[in-house]
Amino acid sequence: MRELKEKAVIDRLFVLSDAISTRVAYFFSDPKTRDENMVLQKWDAYPGLFKAEQEKADEARADEELERFKNGRRQFASRWNSRFREDSNESGSSQTDSVDRGTDQSI
Repeated sequence: MRELKEKAVIDRLFVLSDAISTRVAYFFSDPKTRDENMVLQKWDAYPGLFKAEQEKADEARADEELERFKNGRRQFASRWNSRFREDSNESGSSQTDSVDRGTDQSI
C-alpha cells in the first residue's frame, strides 16, 4: 500500500515537472516558431478526468482559427478591392479626359 502511494506521488511530481519545463521552454522559444501543443495541458496527463475541459478548449481553438481565417480573407478582399478601384480609377480618368477633349479612345 505504501509503495502504491509513493508511486502516485512520484507520478504527480513527474507530471508537474513536465508541465513546468514545457511552459518555461514555451516562453523562451522564438515567438514565430512557438507551438501551443508543446505545453502540457491537464487533459494530456489525465485524459479521463478532464474530457469536458479538453472539448471546450478544442472548440475555442477551432473558433479562434476560424476568426483568424475570416480576418485574413477580409484583409485579402479589402486589398483586392482597393487595387481594383485604383485600376478602375486610373483607366476611368483617362477615358473621361479623352471624352472631354472630344476624342473617345474606348472605341
